[in-house]
Amino acid sequence: MTDASQADLFRAVTAGYEAMALIGCTAGGMDTVHRGFHPTSVYGAFGAATACIALHAYSSGKPVERDAIVAAWGHALSQACASMQFSVEPTGGEVKRVHAALARAMA
Repeated sequence: MTDASQADLFRAVTAGYEAMALIGCTAGGMDTVHRGFHPTSVYGAFGAATACIALHAYSSGKPVERDAIVAAWGHALSQACASMQFSVEPTGGEVKRVHAALARAMA
């Protein structure tokens, strides 16, 4: 949709993974799991939002705008509920896949 180059796509994906990891580490990493939340859902939305903002910026030759990241992360924050119910409910395993899909769908 953006006509981005492969290099720009890889840069954007890398930015998304880095954002996801940095936010996860800052928020306590595995403490998230011990509190009953699924990290992919909590932090994945931030990574997906970052990757999308970065891809649009890179493909148009512009820098990533701080305000765009702040707005995208605000939307990601509103989606990051991430229940770990799937880990204790034998029939709830599909929810884990939904967490990753929700992060991707926000993009």
